[in-house]
Amino acid sequence: MKILKLVFFCCVCLIIFSCNRGLSKGNAVKYDLDNVLDKNDPITINVWHYYSASQKEKFDRLVDNFNASEGAKYGVYVRGIRRAGNAREISSFLSDALSQKLGADEIPDIFSAYPDTAYDFNKQDLLVDLSDFFTKKEKDEYVKSFLYSSGFGVNDEIKLFPVAKATEVFVLNKTAWKPFAEAMGVSYRDLTTWEGLVKVAELYYNWTDSLTEEPNDGRPFFGRDALSNYILTGTYELGNNIFKVLENGDVEFVLDKKTLRTCWDNYYVPYVKGFFTAKGRFRADDLKTGDIISCITSTSSSIYMPSKVIDSFGNFRLVDLEVLPIPHFRNAKRKTVVQQGAGMAVLRSNIKRETASVLFLKWFTDMQKYSEFAVSTGYLPVKKKELEVESVTAAFCSDGICILPIVQDALKVSIDTMKSLDLYFQPAFKNSDKARHILSDLLQEKAKEDRAKVVEKIKAGKSNEDALKNFIGDASFEAWFTDLEKKLFDLK
Repeated sequence: MKILKLVFFCCVCLIIFSCNRGLSKGNAVKYDLDNVLDKNDPITINVWHYYSASQKEKFDRLVDNFNASEGAKYGVYVRGIRRAGNAREISSFLSDALSQKLGADEIPDIFSAYPDTAYDFNKQDLLVDLSDFFTKKEKDEYVKSFLYSSGFGVNDEIKLFPVAKATEVFVLNKTAWKPFAEAMGVSYRDLTTWEGLVKVAELYYNWTDSLTEEPNDGRPFFGRDALSNYILTGTYELGNNIFKVLENGDVEFVLDKKTLRTCWDNYYVPYVKGFFTAKGRFRADDLKTGDIISCITSTSSSIYMPSKVIDSFGNFRLVDLEVLPIPHFRNAKRKTVVQQGAGMAVLRSNIKRETASVLFLKWFTDMQKYSEFAVSTGYLPVKKKELEVESVTAAFCSDGICILPIVQDALKVSIDTMKSLDLYFQPAFKNSDKARHILSDLLQEKAKEDRAKVVEKIKAGKSNEDALKNFIGDASFEAWFTDLEKKLFDLK
């Protein structure tokens, strides 16, 4: 009996030693292709996505390539399904499928998702943590903040596998900028801070006002997409993180008046004065109509930037666009730029389906054609080696077709800026999508409404100063802050 106990103890120690040895080498604990997959017992993996147009075509070609190569080797066939127009719609369809609603689709193995849209699925423990399917060496190949940007508050989880990421850039109508800059003595250096941008916008408003006999008809200089990004990254730069996600997944709303007032003074105030605006659905629309001559937008939206601007008579004229880094606050404690973009989530099933799903995802981000897929619509590759300017530039043209110059510029500028900045990411929490909308909508709606009131007062005969005085003081900020505080805390 003692001998049996000794043998058992030695076996246990050997197993523990072997496991520890494997982990110390950084082995993938769950990834065992040869013993899990079998080409003689093939499996079909369904991928739900929302890609369209050229991006869908490139994705479909990559899937076909996989099925004919790596997939055939291991008996894995991937079927790409464009299930919806965006990640939120995919989430809704998936909820129906999981609850087995009448007419619902077959449940996919992989689906496109943002942290917000995947949050509920994660709370139900439906998402696979992919970290054990990757060795340490493999993980190190990816940009760390991309790989772990969707851990739902847990630092070492990989719940949303990154396939393409976007950031933000500053786009300027250089054709309209040149005569203004020459007349007023401003340069690109004046656009590196939010405070500087506001001053330039005021100069532009006054300069365009001076070109006509009509008083107070100056033109806005700037507009911004995704206003919540401005507030979140702006307060982060100033030392305050509004959405503080705790280890248990709960959130604390940290509303620091000083930092929020800085954001207010550099967006709401110039907006209500007529220096900024937002008229169309996106700022690309406002650039096209000439309502603004600069904006901040996502690299993935750079494809929509106009090459022509229409005037008040309906005539189009060609313009040159310049892509610059986004501004930062003058007193920023740390400079940052947002990272965004959907990832791929794998639903829990069995080890064979999960392994097959990971096989495809690994292969997908390891192909040169993958980089072409990513950059084709203004997204960045997620691996370090593909994020070098030379690698990205090499992916600009494929099959004799090159992506738009504005998209090329946006990607090159974003790569350069990312090297010296923090990449900001906001983990998901309950109602995080609603919280973001509150941040952006509340400020944008108030700015629009108050600007309209100012214009009406001016039309009624009041001076510009008199029309503005009830909107740019402390009382107006306090009203917005109180409303923001109430609406956010009502979410809890």
